[in-house]
Formats: sequence, C-alpha cells, structure tokens
Amino acid sequence: MDRITLGELRQQIRDNSPRRKLQEAMARNPRMAEQQEAMWGVGELVLGFTEPAGTIMDIIDSFSSNPTTAAFGQLGIVAGGVSGRNLRKAKEAADKGILAFHGTGHEGFDKFDSSKIGTGEGGAAFGHGIYFTEQEKVAKEYRKQLTVNRVRRIDQKVFVDGKPVSEVDAYSDLIGPVKIQLARVLSEPNINGTTASRFLEDAKARFMERVAKGESAKTVEGLNKEYDRAIEFTKSIKKISINKKPPKGSIFKVNIKAGKGDLLDLDSPLSGQSNSVRKAIEKLAADPKNIPDTVLLDIFLKSDYARHFPNAADVRQAANTTLEISAGNQTAAKQWADKQRQLGKASSAFNLVLNQNGSAFYAILSRKLGSAKAASEALREAGVPGIKYLDQMSRYRSGGEILGTSHDAGKWTSKIRVQGRSGGVNMPVQDLFTTSPKFDTEDEAYEWAAEQVKVSTHNFVVFDDKTIDILKKYGFAGLASAGLVSRSVRDEGE
Repeated sequence: MDRITLGELRQQIRDNSPRRKLQEAMARNPRMAEQQEAMWGVGELVLGFTEPAGTIMDIIDSFSSNPTTAAFGQLGIVAGGVSGRNLRKAKEAADKGILAFHGTGHEGFDKFDSSKIGTGEGGAAFGHGIYFTEQEKVAKEYRKQLTVNRVRRIDQKVFVDGKPVSEVDAYSDLIGPVKIQLARVLSEPNINGTTASRFLEDAKARFMERVAKGESAKTVEGLNKEYDRAIEFTKSIKKISINKKPPKGSIFKVNIKAGKGDLLDLDSPLSGQSNSVRKAIEKLAADPKNIPDTVLLDIFLKSDYARHFPNAADVRQAANTTLEISAGNQTAAKQWADKQRQLGKASSAFNLVLNQNGSAFYAILSRKLGSAKAASEALREAGVPGIKYLDQMSRYRSGGEILGTSHDAGKWTSKIRVQGRSGGVNMPVQDLFTTSPKFDTEDEAYEWAAEQVKVSTHNFVVFDDKTIDILKKYGFAGLASAGLVSRSVRDEGE
C-alpha cells in the first residue's frame, strides 16, 4: 500500500464519504475527540506503521460502544482503504498476544515468578519487569552471554544440595562482603557445611574486631546479622560440589497476553502511544502523587517553550510562582499546579509532561514513587501491562538518517545517525551513530544502510507473570519441554 500523509488521508475520507451522512454523524456526536481518534488510528494503519494493533483495538472498542463513532468509522475506514477484514485481523492478532523469547544462563526453572524480578544478571535499564525479545536470535545471544558470565562467577559454579548456590534464597538474600566471602568459602576444596560454618564464625570474629572501632554501631550490627544468617545457612547444607562444566542455559518461547499497542513505548511521545496507554498516562500525570506540583513547575520552566517564549503569559505566571515560593508562599506551587491539572490538555505545562517520550515519563514516575518497581506497579494498576522499546540494533538504526558513504583502503562504508534517542530509562537523549560493515562497492554500503533504517524490532518488559504463557523451553540437549503452558517467572528480570 502506498504511503500518504495524514492530510492526504483526511482529504480522501472527506472526498469519498457521503457529505450528508458525515455531517449527520458529527452532529449526533458533539464530542469530536472520538472521531479525531478514529482518524488517527486509520492514519497509523494506512501510513504503514508496523504496530497498529493497540490503536485499532481502541477504535474497534469505541465502535461497539458508540454507534455514532461507528457510523463515522465505517465511512472513514472504508474511504481510507482499510477494510473491515483488516480490522478483524488486527483484533485477532491482539487477542493472540505477542510471540516473544527469553534467554537465560539458568537451566533449573520452568516458571516465571514476578517476585524474583531484579535478582538476575541483567541491568534492567529499560524498567522493572521480566524481559523478552521478539527475535529468537537475540534471546540466543543473551543466553550465550549470561552463560559465560555464570562460568566466571564463583557463586554460580558452586552447587549446594544439588542446586546452584546463586539460586538458593538463603544465599541470594545475603548482601555485601558477607555474601562475597561465603561464595569464596564454599568454593574451597573439600569443604562441607560444618567446616564452612566454622570458617565463617572465625571470620566474623576477626572482622568485627577489625572494624568495630572504625564503623558505626548500626553497620556493625547489620554485619553481625548477615554473618549469623550465613552461618545458619551453611549449617543446613548437606552437600557442596563444584560444577566444572559450563552451564548451557535455556531459551523460553512465550506468548505475552497483550497487544503491542497495549504497552508503554519508551521511544515515543504521548502522540505516538495507543489510545489506552495515552489515557493511562493522562490519569497518572494528573495525580500529584506521581507528578508533584514542584516537578510539574520545574519541567515547564526548563522546557524549550519556556526558554524560547519567556514573555508568554503562562511562562510569566510560572516564573512568578517560583518567586512566590522563594518568598515563603507555601501554597503557590499547589495553586499553580492545580490550575494546570484543571486545564488538562489546554495547559502548556500539562501537555509538556504528557508529550515527553515514554522513557522520560517512566523515569519521572520512578523518581517520584521511589523506585522503578513502584513505577511499573503504577502503570500496571492503570491498565498498562508492560513496556516495549527498540532493541539494540534498531535503537541505533531504525528511523535514522543516512549521512552518506565513505571510501577507505579499497572498501566502502555508510553511516547512520539517529537523532534524539535515549539509551535507556534515566539515560540522556542524544544522537546515536552506526557505521556499516565494509563493502566492495558504494551501492552495497548504501543499500545496507537503506535497509537498516527501515527495520524496527523490539524488546519487551512484562510487569506481571500472569501475563506470560510459556510455550516451549529449549536450548540445551534439544527441546526440554514442548507445549508447556505456565502462568507463573522464576528468573531474573534481565
């Protein structure tokens, strides 16, 4: 299907729709927002966006609940070249969910458990949750990297009572130097639980003597408790062994029970989110608990709009509010922020919060609610089951600008620049660059870049293990279990 601009799409709808019926539909619905929303949804599909399912689902839902919108939608969608069959296909795709993969260095689990999020080996740079990718090859690379990491880590070579000690809660719950020391003790030759506990008791006594004078009483008390927990754990051990063979890891093939449009897109502003996500963001942003009054004021005054238009009435009003706060007016920020929330989308300040990209909004929630975990929970309660973000390759290439080609030592390369993209939550927005592999001809180098800027593949962060159905587990000695269906994650949120 040829791509057209949104303006051309709207013109097609006007030209191809019976004017009288269109006017009647609009007259019966004084709220134009739903009709505008329907047009945007059609535009996304016709313009060739790769993930319209969430937006189309919203339109379908509004059709079923609002006959007026349905009348408009039937006119607009048919005129725009999107048949009812395509809409049904989009709805069916969203109902089926997202096929995704999870690669891990672990082998000994067959469920996902949300309570274990954050205990794995990943950096969780894109939010708190269970991580998946839509590309199997990416999951395989994760498994490979994490398996190598496990070989290097002492605590993942040591097995206690048949399980890697890193997967035993009594060990995983330990923190700081005591945990490191215990890993080394357990890796000693001919060690057993009894000798390990005696070693730790001696180490505890020596350590406390050494640090008691230089550390606070609170720190010493905390270390005492950690040592006591470690000693209690070692006394319960029946067998210790060292695994000299590298683990092979696992890959999970899963179905995420959501549409891509249901997920917060970290790389898109509010206008690029689906209708359901937009509503959730608006609801969260309107709550002072999530976006405090002073934060709303600070975002507005530091915006490009405020810098470029310092004499605008709303900018002057915000600046005067900061002066009142400095003068001791304790209610100035609240009065100003309450007015912005009341104005809603008519407020420049409120719109600036809403139109930050998903990554920036998630970062604000994380800071103000105290953690990424709390931000994910707030989004989940608002009806957003997870996050999607461009994977590493697409992050540096998708939608980018081809800067040109260069020739050196008989080979050609091309260069891509992606403007204004973040490398993760709480990471700065910056220009990202990619240089192609070396090619024999200039055409090959340019064609490679032209193809790369079109590719858009994602990773996903799921907030709740109940959203996940495991279809297969494999990656070592063939298929470990086929057709396995589970609703529960016992692994890291990588």
